[in-house]
Amino acid sequence: MLRKTFVILIAISLSYPILLKGQNNVTSRIRVVRGANLVFNFNTYNRYASGISYENYTHLQLYFNDTIAGGLPNPSGLGWKLTVRALQPNISGTWGGNLNLNTIQMRVLFNSVSYGPFTLTSLDQTIISGNELLNFTGTVQISYDCGTLPTNNLINQLPDTYVVDLEFTLSPQ
Repeated sequence: MLRKTFVILIAISLSYPILLKGQNNVTSRIRVVRGANLVFNFNTYNRYASGISYENYTHLQLYFNDTIAGGLPNPSGLGWKLTVRALQPNISGTWGGNLNLNTIQMRVLFNSVSYGPFTLTSLDQTIISGNELLNFTGTVQISYDCGTLPTNNLINQLPDTYVVDLEFTLSPQ
């Protein structure tokens, strides 16, 4: 019996904007509460055919503040946005295989509202936003689907250990 095993690792990095044109006293922080590394282990035929989903796997705690002198809300501020992108143009295998980024979709849960799915790309894409300017804190939960669509299942792909890094950025809108 021939057995293929895929392992896809996702590592999360965080980015904080330091200087942004037209903004005053912007402070933003992202803290990974849970789920900084994710492994999709495709070790059965059913997983190849149907894919793997991890519900609410990554929890990110957000903090955002946009003020002017004196701690007042920035009158030209529009709020905040959380973006995500892959740091590589594809999901790279350690043995030479490559998978398209669209193999992975993400869904976001924020304040009991679901957003997405978002297909992974190497370009920044906004996955959630808000209009709060002063001392905003919130927790975002991210779910991942890999190979769950008929167009991106992993049947007939090379067995390998694949890795992709994701970068989340919290910045003013």
